[in-house]
Amino acid sequence: TVVLEYFGTTPTTGVGAKHEKQIIDMRNAIAALAIGQIADAKLTEYLPKLLKSDSPAVRLAASKSVFILAAGGQKLP
Repeated sequence: TVVLEYFGTTPTTGVGAKHEKQIIDMRNAIAALAIGQIADAKLTEYLPKLLKSDSPAVRLAASKSVFILAAGGQKLP
């Protein structure tokens, strides 16, 4: 999937360091939300790391995916 490919790369944006972190955090939050919707076991392995992110938005998105997966009976790592 595109999300799995995203996690397999080192994201860069080409903008300054201040804005780069914000953009990467936004991308990680979107990817975390996608994990819950896709419900692929390979992707759920990324949730523990996302739950430990220093970005509140990423942690919130990852938490939402955990709840979505748990409600759907998905086995979590």
